[in-house]
Amino acid sequence: MRKLLSAAVIFTFTLFLNPVLFAAEISSKEFLSSDFIASFRNQEYNKALKDSDTLLKKYPQDPLLLRYRARTLEN
Repeated sequence: MRKLLSAAVIFTFTLFLNPVLFAAEISSKEFLSSDFIASFRNQEYNKALKDSDTLLKKYPQDPLLLRYRARTLEN
């Protein structure tokens, strides 16, 4: 019982200290229907940057979002 409790405590601290380890990636459906993609396609890049910030709060390490944010900054 003590080992199980210790493992639970370690897991909890790991989760709170490094939430990126458990970060999910955005689904293609959510990505394609997002305000970010709509703004990007309409070449409204300032709005797209704000919309990307919203998505990155939910998916901070998603490679697709990071790549499209970089493309938005280029434009």
